[in-house]
Amino acid sequence: MKFIKYNFFTFLFVFSLFFFSCNNERLLNLKQQELFTLNYGSFENELNMFPVENSGNINTHITMQDGFFFIANGEAKKVMQFTSYGDIIGIYYNEESNPTPNLGNEIFLTENNIQTSTQQILKYPFNKLGKICADKKKNWFVVDSLPPERQEFDEKSKLALRQVVLRFSEDGNFIDYFGQEGPGGTPFPFIREIYTTLNNELVVISQSTNGQIAYWFSDAGFLKYTIPVEIENLPKLADIPTEDLFISLDTIIPDRKEQILYIKVDYQRRTFDTSTKAVAGIKFVATYLYPLDIEKGFYADSLLIPAHEYTITEGFSKSTQNIPYDFFGVSENGWLFFMLADENGFLVQLVQLNGQRVLNRRINMDFENTKYYNFNLSDEGIISAIQILKDNAKVSWWRTDNLIESLLK
Repeated sequence: MKFIKYNFFTFLFVFSLFFFSCNNERLLNLKQQELFTLNYGSFENELNMFPVENSGNINTHITMQDGFFFIANGEAKKVMQFTSYGDIIGIYYNEESNPTPNLGNEIFLTENNIQTSTQQILKYPFNKLGKICADKKKNWFVVDSLPPERQEFDEKSKLALRQVVLRFSEDGNFIDYFGQEGPGGTPFPFIREIYTTLNNELVVISQSTNGQIAYWFSDAGFLKYTIPVEIENLPKLADIPTEDLFISLDTIIPDRKEQILYIKVDYQRRTFDTSTKAVAGIKFVATYLYPLDIEKGFYADSLLIPAHEYTITEGFSKSTQNIPYDFFGVSENGWLFFMLADENGFLVQLVQLNGQRVLNRRINMDFENTKYYNFNLSDEGIISAIQILKDNAKVSWWRTDNLIESLLK
């Protein structure tokens, strides 16, 4: 999830909460487990966050795979790897922006056995780091921007091609970089997100002129599919005239197991004043999730995603409004995760792929003292986050995997 991701409808929702009294439903909180904290500074186990007050420019991202955390600290041009106890086991850094790390070998205790872990130190000339993810083989991938002399411009799409995805092995060695065609290929247009599947395949979601493009690569790095998703080709709503319908392509996320892309689409419609027949505004209608089978090339049955409903009370009048959730991810056992910010944190909605069950929970967060946050969803359905506070950074997780497991018993 991006830094404080408020779309237009989210903004209206938060705005209304401050100025009107709403029927905030009492939701059960997801239990937060604070794992470790990081100080600010230039040492190997610290985050460079200066100045932390300038939150709009923070470019730090987190991912978790099998209990190990990777943090791409864009401000310092370095990637750090930690255990869930906060022990640093890897530092990969641009030597022009960081002092020489001082790490030694340590033994870390896991839940089942004792593992000897050799801490990794690697120099790499990172330029401008972005999103990060890791696969089951402990290879990790991070978005980086090329220097100006290596960037390209696509005359056909009128898009700047500036970014690549770097691939590193479990032991911290650089393997190669991914472009549009695979290793060593043409740089990508702006990368919105990167994912790995349970088959250790990389999926890159880029912005395009008319929508988004998904690039799906095999475990070996070969390009399997290039899937353009254009807004004009998305399904329409039959009961709304085309001229009054507004379609918003929100997010594209791959399935963990199958060759499927889940495409979240929000629909709004133009509204009219009943007396003057003039256009009065735009109203949210519905959110649908479309599973695109990329092997067969067609959409499976769509899934209507419940919106968040709230009531605004102003004086003696009340009105009910709906606002869509942001699509956050999908777990390996087939639960879809959605989140929506409010004044106290986040509303979390879990929806089964077949639509039979919907769970609603809450994550509390103190926005007043939070400068920045970045969320990640693991294969198992564990939500983790790095939270940038005034004096330090906090890494936490919420074990929604335990919640789902208890429901399935």
